[in-house]
Amino acid sequence: MRQIKKLDEGVRLRIESEDDLWVLAQLCRPQSTLGMLSHRRDSTTGTKEDGRAKNAERKPMWIVLETEKTEFQAFTDNLRAHGIIVDANFDIGLHHTHIISPG
Repeated sequence: MRQIKKLDEGVRLRIESEDDLWVLAQLCRPQSTLGMLSHRRDSTTGTKEDGRAKNAERKPMWIVLETEKTEFQAFTDNLRAHGIIVDANFDIGLHHTHIISPG
């Protein structure tokens, strides 16, 4: 794991191995914030069916979560961080999952 940049609100890290994922899972406690570039459906570009935007355009954006739980998936070598969006272009207050992998 490499520290890319030190910020006022924390640090920006590069995850390089499966061991880094395990360490990150230990560091991410409930109510900690975790931000990364992710994709989210823009509900303004699609039709709504059953309360969810269908065929909506997926937009890349920086999404910051207030972490509720993390789980390491050994069979996929991914760390899943579940939480509520606290900072993004839209959908603040909704649930989202970051999928973190080495590289």
